[in-house]
Amino acid sequence: MQHIHKKIIIAIVFILILGVIGGGIYFLVKPRSSCFDGIQNQGEERVDCGGPCLPCEPIVSELEVLKVNAIWQEGLRYDIFAKIKNSNSDYGVSSFKYQFNIYNSKGEIIKIEEGKNYILPREGKYIIKNNVEFLEPPSRISFFLKEINWQKLKDFTPLSLTIYDRVLTEEEGNTQLTGTLENQTNYDFNKVEINAVLFDSLENPILVGTHEIRTFLASQKRFFQIIWPRILTNISSIEIKVSTNIFLQENYLKKYGTEEKWHQY
Repeated sequence: MQHIHKKIIIAIVFILILGVIGGGIYFLVKPRSSCFDGIQNQGEERVDCGGPCLPCEPIVSELEVLKVNAIWQEGLRYDIFAKIKNSNSDYGVSSFKYQFNIYNSKGEIIKIEEGKNYILPREGKYIIKNNVEFLEPPSRISFFLKEINWQKLKDFTPLSLTIYDRVLTEEEGNTQLTGTLENQTNYDFNKVEINAVLFDSLENPILVGTHEIRTFLASQKRFFQIIWPRILTNISSIEIKVSTNIFLQENYLKKYGTEEKWHQY
C-alpha cells in the first residue's frame, strides 16, 4: 500500500514540475502586450491607443458644409460664401484651411480663393469673401476643407456675445444693417467678427457682409454697421453669426500685466 502511495506522490510531483516548466515556457514565449498588438489591453482606451499608448484620435463628426453660393455685385465682381457647421459638443477646430473653386460654363476652374479659419463646438458660421473679381461669369462654385486640427474643449458653453437693436434701413441708395453687440463674457477680446446674410422670401441669399470689432472689453456694448451700396426691396430675413477665436492666445487682451486665458481649456 505504501508503495502505491509513493507512486501517486511521485506522479503528482512530476505533474507539478511539468506544469511549472510548461508555464515558464509559455510566459517566456507569450507575446508581450504592446501598443501594436491589435488588442485592447494594458489599460488602453481603445485598441492600441490611450492609457500607456499614444492618445486616441478623437471620435468626432465631420464638419458639415451646408451652403455654398456666389452673389453678383456689379460687372464681374461677386461675393462668395460658404456656411459650415460643427455639431460636436466637446471638440472645436483651432484651425483649418478652406478653398473655393469657381468654374465657368465649360467646367474649367477660373478662380481659386483660399484661406484659414476656426470653428467652435456646436457653432455654425459663414465664411465670406467680398468683391471677388472674375475674368468671366462663373457657372458653378465648390468649397472644401482641409488640414482640420481638432481640439477638445471640456464642458464648453457658447460665448455670450449678444446682438440687440438690430435695424435694417434703405436710404440714399444703400441698404444698411445696424445693431448693438454686447460682450457678456468675462474676457476682453482683441477681435470679434460679425457676419450677416440677407435672404429673400424664397430663402435665397441676396446680400452678405462682414464687420469687425476690435478691442472688445468684457461687459462692453458696441455699435456695428454693415452697408451695401444698393437697395433691394425683397429682403425677407436676416441671419447674423458672431464669433471670436478662443484658440488664439493673442486674441485675449492683457489685463493687469497678464494675458487672459479661456480658463477651462
